[in-house]
Amino acid sequence: MQSLTSDIVLTSLSQVGSTILLTLLGVIVLEALLYLVLGRVLKNRYTLPIMLLAPAAVGLVALVVYPII
Repeated sequence: MQSLTSDIVLTSLSQVGSTILLTLLGVIVLEALLYLVLGRVLKNRYTLPIMLLAPAAVGLVALVVYPII
């Protein structure tokens, strides 16, 4: 078993950091698209609740559908 060195910690943090950054960018793009389509184009009054639920719904679908495929 390897001991915990600074190289291992930095490698792990870089991998986790890139995943978090990619997830954050995906959520920002999803929220922006929903706001533009629902809020500006369709003038939907339920824009905010849909925007708040959309990332959770996408995450649940990814966690359920991806393992099945």
